[in-house]
Amino acid sequence: MFFNAQKVASVSFILKDDTNIAKFFDTFEYIGNTNIFTRIGHENTEQSIIETIASYNGSGVYTILNRNFEFKKRRWFGNFPKVSRERLVDGYLKVTFYMDSPWPVEFYEMVSQVRKAF
Repeated sequence: MFFNAQKVASVSFILKDDTNIAKFFDTFEYIGNTNIFTRIGHENTEQSIIETIASYNGSGVYTILNRNFEFKKRRWFGNFPKVSRERLVDGYLKVTFYMDSPWPVEFYEMVSQVRKAF
């Protein structure tokens, strides 16, 4: 809420190790509370994808729309999307988490799994 108006909050990260080496972006996990972001955007040099993850009702209860996300022991686990049945491949990946609900999401730390594409 910003001046009594609901706005979309977002936070972005750029995942890269060496931008000259192409890599597959497989999975990620982040530490937070039980609330989840409503959308996650993925962008690299060739494509931009926004996935809708969850839908909140008026009481703060959410429904997970994308079943590739799971909450265990204060951690959310998820997969990066597939494009044409393959994982995203590039030298970097910009990930943006969006929240358009008034329910607070805590985000402390994120770890991602990547592997080199030879």
